[in-house]
Amino acid sequence: MLFACGNVFAQNNMVQYEYWLDNAYASKAQTNISPTQTFSWRTTIPCQNLDVGFHVLNVRFKDSKGQWSSTVSSYFYKTPPPKDDNAIVAYEYWIDDQYAGSKKENAGASPVFNLSAAIPYNELNAGIHSFNIRFMDKYGQWSATESRYFQKLPDMSQNKMVAYEYWINDDYDGRQTGSINNLQSFVMLDNLDVSKAADGDNIIHFRFKDAMGNWSSVLSQVFHLDINGSAIKQISNNNTCLNVFPNPVENNAVVEFYLQQSKNVLLIISNIAGQKVKELYNGQAKTGINQVPFDVSKMDAGVYFITLQSVDSKETMKVVIK
Repeated sequence: MLFACGNVFAQNNMVQYEYWLDNAYASKAQTNISPTQTFSWRTTIPCQNLDVGFHVLNVRFKDSKGQWSSTVSSYFYKTPPPKDDNAIVAYEYWIDDQYAGSKKENAGASPVFNLSAAIPYNELNAGIHSFNIRFMDKYGQWSATESRYFQKLPDMSQNKMVAYEYWINDDYDGRQTGSINNLQSFVMLDNLDVSKAADGDNIIHFRFKDAMGNWSSVLSQVFHLDINGSAIKQISNNNTCLNVFPNPVENNAVVEFYLQQSKNVLLIISNIAGQKVKELYNGQAKTGINQVPFDVSKMDAGVYFITLQSVDSKETMKVVIK
């Protein structure tokens, strides 16, 4: 159903109109109308013989003096008929703008496609990439291209820490620096220089540099210095400091925590559903730094949570197992 309207100047009337589709003026349809100055046209255009796609409807009006108006054109799109028995029969995908290297696969009987294993991660440089895919139905029509961005992280399995720096409060210019002999885990709590800290509450900031020259994000902890400036009374809000090295974990790791005083602790691993997977330690832990080995060789890859719990505190952190 299409609609058009026209009008003419006073003392003149419209008496006829004609319309045609696309450039087929020779197939125009003409209709006489009762003389009128204003005319609204509603009619059904036969489109059954048109191809699927864009078309143009052209219409013009003739007045009582035999003069034709200018042509009014309107675009419309003919959609394909519904195909209830349609199905995806193939798909093709490519990385970034490398369409020349696209891969086309038959879809098979399953309506679900898991293509994560098809992305050639080993051939890509570290950084942001786009994954592009489109699907073909049984009538040979391709869908629009769907694109998703993903990031390939650098290979950190052989990476090591080579340097560190830390500073007190906002005194970054007075930061302390040091080198590390290519270690994946490093304990520095026993060697901190807090001589520039004020009596009372302070904040210490750490960060580490790896062998690739990248600095870690800054880790900040609150501590309290006693009145004579010689001892750290508190290293965090709950008197513990929980860490896992390395994280993500591939084979083995070390869970490290700091206690201000000796106490009984429970160290467990839970999955994302909150279910206990493994108990790493249950017993008396010493004052200061404690280290517990963490073997993940028999655990599935995924996201887990390590919880350190005692009678007066509880701390949880996320760990990723590759």
